Amino acid sequence: MNQKLPRKPMGFHGIVNRITTMSYGQLAVLYGSTILLFGIVYFVLATWLPGHGPSIPGGAHPFLRFLESLYFSTMTATTVGYGDITPHGFSKILVGFQAISSLFIFTGNLTAFAVTYSLATNRSTTELLTHKFGARNYN
Repeated sequence: MNQKLPRKPMGFHGIVNRITTMSYGQLAVLYGSTILLFGIVYFVLATWLPGHGPSIPGGAHPFLRFLESLYFSTMTATTVGYGDITPHGFSKILVGFQAISSLFIFTGNLTAFAVTYSLATNRSTTELLTHKFGARNYN
């Protein structure tokens, strides 16, 4: 007999499904890796294509510029954005992509926490929201 295997969700739904089923440790590693990866990309752009990288001072030691790139990446991932370093050129697109990616990872972590807490207390999500935040069902 020819059995069909269940299809895994693809595209956007596949990404959301993958993120929401990760453990806390996996989400932390993914979040940190995202910050590090984008920090490296910002450093490369600021060093070799200054018109397309963040406004990191060029005269500083390369290690300090790398730390500035990590700082910029962290501020972008956490959506704080102090404004002391600003993106230019192509890095504007990367900043938007990093902010959205980090938001998905962060909400995946919150979802995992809510589900774990709900299962641990044997309460539904609606009960938790009503109890903790005073949410009401207006249906």
